[in-house]
Amino acid sequence: MYATPLYLNLSPSKILELYLVFIHSIALAALSFLDFSWQLHIVILILIGVSLFKSIKRYAFLSYLDSITQLIWEQKDTWCLVQKNGISYTGELLANSFISTYLVILNFKTASSWQPIYVILLKDNVNQTSFRKLRVRLWLTHF
Repeated sequence: MYATPLYLNLSPSKILELYLVFIHSIALAALSFLDFSWQLHIVILILIGVSLFKSIKRYAFLSYLDSITQLIWEQKDTWCLVQKNGISYTGELLANSFISTYLVILNFKTASSWQPIYVILLKDNVNQTSFRKLRVRLWLTHF
C-alpha cells in the first residue's frame, strides 16, 4: 500500500518507566490487603520486585540485548524487528495489537519464537512524525 518503508528507532521511555512503577505499586498496595502468611507476602513481594525490574529494563530502558530497538515496516504485512544486539527478524503483525493517540502496543509473530514479541511505543520513545505515520498506516491497513 505504501511505497516507502517506515523506520521507527526506539529510545528509552520515561513515561513507560513511570507507568510500570505505578502499576507495580498498586500491586504492592493490594498485597497489604490480602490475608496471607508473612512468608507468602515476602515471596509475592519479591516476585513483584523482579517483575518491575525486568519490565523496566526490557521495555522502558531497552537495556536487554534482545530488546527491540528498531522497527521497519517494509510492506503491508512485512515487518523487520531489530534487537539491540543487531539480530533482526521478520515478523507478522498480529490482530490483537493496540492503537491509541498516545500508546501503540504491537504484537508480532516471528518464525524464531513460539510466543508473541511485544513492542510498546509511546510519544517519548519514537520520533513524533514517525509515530503519527505509524498510527495512520495501522488504522488504514489493519483496523
